Amino acid sequence: MTFKMDKPTLVKWMSKFLAIIFIGTASYDFFSSAISNEDQLKNYNMPEALRKIKVATSFDDSVVGEAASSSDNYKAYAEAVDQIQGLTVDDLNNVLESGTPAGKIYAAVLLHQSSKVGHNLSFDKLLNDKSAVAYKSGCKVMNTTVGEIAKTFVDTGSYHNFKYSMFCKLT
Repeated sequence: MTFKMDKPTLVKWMSKFLAIIFIGTASYDFFSSAISNEDQLKNYNMPEALRKIKVATSFDDSVVGEAASSSDNYKAYAEAVDQIQGLTVDDLNNVLESGTPAGKIYAAVLLHQSSKVGHNLSFDKLLNDKSAVAYKSGCKVMNTTVGEIAKTFVDTGSYHNFKYSMFCKLT
């Protein structure tokens, strides 16, 4: 069975077909962006220090190298410690679950220091995480995994020169 169509009818049907495809694609983009906008809204309401931690490119301690000041990543962590009373467990869990590998570690440290989660609960979530992360201390850089850092925190309570901040508690 063959269908024969004149050129104007064929053009009309092809334009309808393309319109349906375009509308379907636009609808998909709209609804998928609505989902990502919800996550962006969570990030927007998140304190600036946690937004910076969430995208941290390395896990840095307070040791100063040749730059003569702490790294931006550590400064964001220190700012979060200073604002600990205003941080919510939900925001910290958001970073722990969807942050960069370094961001996840900073969030686990902050959660560990809080009185709202169990002793090592935040690190337990990261023990099997094989994501690569750079640890920076002064001028030294070590490449390791999120899981290795988490395991060391669980075993020893610190990671090389990175120690918990004192008197850091969420209310």
